Amino acid sequence: MAIIEKYSMSFTTTGLLRKETIVVATLFLELQDWSNIRQRVMDENCLQMKALNSRRRIFTEIKARLECLNPAEIRIVCSDCQQDIDIVLWLALCRRYHFIGDFAKEVIREKYLSMQRHIDIADYAIFLERKSEFHPEIQKLTDSTRDRLRQMLFHFMRHCNLINRENNIQTMFISSAIEELFKNGSSAEIAYFPIPQNMVKI
Repeated sequence: MAIIEKYSMSFTTTGLLRKETIVVATLFLELQDWSNIRQRVMDENCLQMKALNSRRRIFTEIKARLECLNPAEIRIVCSDCQQDIDIVLWLALCRRYHFIGDFAKEVIREKYLSMQRHIDIADYAIFLERKSEFHPEIQKLTDSTRDRLRQMLFHFMRHCNLINRENNIQTMFISSAIEELFKNGSSAEIAYFPIPQNMVKI
């Protein structure tokens, strides 16, 4: 019997951190060493946070997300293309948090391909109930934590432009740079995105 990996739910304490992630990604391309990057962030307050504990916590989260990306993907985070940045930030979240990745594949992608473009609380509740059969950690969540997970998940989707303010799924268009990422990486990860099946040629 296959062992099912336990979901990590620690994404409830931070947002997308777009600006902060770009700062840390830029330092990574410059220094290529996480201990030196951490020292710079702490000493120079690169994240512009007064509390040292906040700097540590946010840096740790950003580092964990960026460690899910390869150098080419990190370079895109530091690019000028907003849409490409959105795609890579979402990709990092899906890799870092398999709960988010599964929601992307099983809810966003499936609804998009079946021309059901609206996502609501019921979709989240059904997904959570289905996953709780295989993930006992979900069964242990309080109602407030379940609500917080939903709020953050929709926050991520909205701020990565997968959905609009009305929670309608938006098509994500693929640039040549992103297409190269899929060609050189895992084509299965296309399933994280609301992309027409014929848009990416792998």
